[in-house]
Amino acid sequence: MNFFDIILWPLRWVIELVLVAGHTAVTTIGMPFNSGWSWVLAILLLVLIVRSAMIPLMLRQIKSMRGMMEMQPEMQRIRDKYKGKRDQFSQQAMQQEMMALYKRNGSSPLSGCWPMLVQMPIFFALFQVLQAANRNEAGVGLMSRDLATSFSDSTIFGAKMSSVLANANGNVNIIVVAVALIALMLVTQFFTQFQITAQNVSQAAKESPMYRQQRMMMYLLPLVFAISGVMFPIGLMVYWFLTNLWTTCLLYTSDAADDMQ
Repeated sequence: MNFFDIILWPLRWVIELVLVAGHTAVTTIGMPFNSGWSWVLAILLLVLIVRSAMIPLMLRQIKSMRGMMEMQPEMQRIRDKYKGKRDQFSQQAMQQEMMALYKRNGSSPLSGCWPMLVQMPIFFALFQVLQAANRNEAGVGLMSRDLATSFSDSTIFGAKMSSVLANANGNVNIIVVAVALIALMLVTQFFTQFQITAQNVSQAAKESPMYRQQRMMMYLLPLVFAISGVMFPIGLMVYWFLTNLWTTCLLYTSDAADDMQ
């Protein structure tokens, strides 16, 4: 076991606990044991737990990113004030004014990164769970070998949860399902970025360089996921799509609440 595996081991254990609990719950009420939809519902439970726990972090990210865009005109005035002044005293004074501005507005350049940084270890841990299941290996926790085999071999629309588009070998079911999920990931990722950067943002903020950068990211990020999706197992893309869908619903609800205030 390498260092990366040791770090992800606790997350794998928790993910397996949630997946097995979700799968057990839905099969108890009559869903087929080896059905891919039983495992999709288990993945949905994982998404709901993870993303619900991250609601405060997500709302802080949204507020901070929008706040950073709103602050751009004032930040530019501070930069202009110290333009051409390279001495240590001037640079320190500029940094202090910037930090005071961040504090007044409750924003930080790093706040927008935290949800992604928190999410990525979970994403990689789930990938490892799927990889082990594809090898018909028992997991590190409650994922027995029978459950692992069921998870790996279960299908949605004829495509196994462990299938990868890059290794489809002409399998039409895998190609159709994988391409459909990539398209859904693209649409939900684009709409999520659109909600963050374009909704409830002032006209002054929309004229800032940061807003233009965020708009560029709105188009680039979905493309990155589309390219990466070729290497993702179906089960992992289901998780990412459901995560994007949950985030989109949260943003819509948050913006609707802001509009009513």
